[in-house]
Amino acid sequence: MTRINYILNIFLVALIAHSIDASAQTCGAESSPQESNTRFFINADDTVTDLDSGLTWMRCSVGMEWNGKHCIGAARTFDWRIAMQLGKKNPPGSHAWRLPRLPELATLVEQRCKIAPRVNTTIFPDTPAKPHWTSTTKPGWSDTAYALGFDARGVAAYAHDQKFAVRLVTGRED
Repeated sequence: MTRINYILNIFLVALIAHSIDASAQTCGAESSPQESNTRFFINADDTVTDLDSGLTWMRCSVGMEWNGKHCIGAARTFDWRIAMQLGKKNPPGSHAWRLPRLPELATLVEQRCKIAPRVNTTIFPDTPAKPHWTSTTKPGWSDTAYALGFDARGVAAYAHDQKFAVRLVTGRED
């Protein structure tokens, strides 16, 4: 990785971490993020397309199942290497799922909320607040990658052997 890419990556992570700082949030359970509902299109196959980015997301974290109104069950946790492999097990004719990059997953953070989970619960109901893996690795640390929590923790780098939740994505650069 070039020095410029390294500096850019560090700047990006710092910017994302700052942008999801809990102290900047103002909404609560009584103040739903309705304005962002128009940004997302709920597909017939229980996926959600972000109309701004063109990315399509699983509506539920891996391990949970959509029942028509809610994500039921428990989000499974995986170490980073297994999480990276999850998207590679796509049956023919299905979405080309993959682990999202940090900036992609950060687009799901509901910026106005300080109450966990900080995600649009109308579009992504029952999202666990716990960290979710990204495919973004920490520069210079071959065994470390970033996870984003939909709680006050925000973004942090963790060793690959830690176990966290996963929400897969498809679209752009798959």
